[in-house]
Amino acid sequence: MAISDKYKTDIEKIKRKYWIDNFNTGIRKVQSEQFAEAIPYFKMAIAILPSDPKAYRSLAFAYAKLDSLKKAETFYKKALEIQPEDVHTLISLGTLYYKAKKYDDAIATFEKVLKIDASNKDAIYYIAVCYDLKGEPDKALEMYNEALKANPDEKDLYFNRGRLFYLREDYDNAIKDFKKVLAIDSTDFDAFCNLGKSYLFLGDRLFKQGNELEQKAGSANKAKIKELKEKEIQFYRKSLEYLLKAAKIKPEDPNLWYDIGVAYVRMGEPEKGKEAFEKSDELKSKK
Repeated sequence: MAISDKYKTDIEKIKRKYWIDNFNTGIRKVQSEQFAEAIPYFKMAIAILPSDPKAYRSLAFAYAKLDSLKKAETFYKKALEIQPEDVHTLISLGTLYYKAKKYDDAIATFEKVLKIDASNKDAIYYIAVCYDLKGEPDKALEMYNEALKANPDEKDLYFNRGRLFYLREDYDNAIKDFKKVLAIDSTDFDAFCNLGKSYLFLGDRLFKQGNELEQKAGSANKAKIKELKEKEIQFYRKSLEYLLKAAKIKPEDPNLWYDIGVAYVRMGEPEKGKEAFEKSDELKSKK
């Protein structure tokens, strides 16, 4: 016997009411960080209205918070079966893959986001970081450049790109990015350290060039050697400036004091260098 349209409407209203009650209770549990307690309510909401993606997405979020990543993945995918172009769900799934260190899956998911929203900041950011963590610096650098166009005030992007430049021994560009980090956050310890080391290595590079010129005969090299020496000292002085600023933030870091010692020695101040090395050894002995 067929159900009349009136009863169908009434049934749908009742189902929707029960769905809302269960879904909202689940959300309240999530808001109070009762993730395990939220799960039965989202499951009930799904049983009542299996065609609504919000309950699947919320259930996945609760599982993710409980580190049940496989279950979280399953329910994010179910939500995407209903709404395949929902950017919010794609971002959540991509972030889940990122946290699980499934970088290829994360990149593929975030690339789907960019097909829908080409300027999505989160997707560009995570693709850059994933390529970096995968050990693909060329692709990472390309994406960091794109990410910084979308997120010009994101200090982590400048730091990560600066670190890539640093590892490539492109110290000039590394210095630019680490300085941008400090322009955003003037207390960033790692930026001070990396600036100090970048200037230290620039000084070492000039020291090596000067030594090579000294091996060659001819008075024409004397002026160039003098010029290199002056610039070399400037780099060591800048190195020391940033390393000492880092030491004000974390004075108990033994590796930092070792680098400070190296900078002093390079500048021709061996006594101060010796003091810094001794401080480094003392701090290491306490660990």
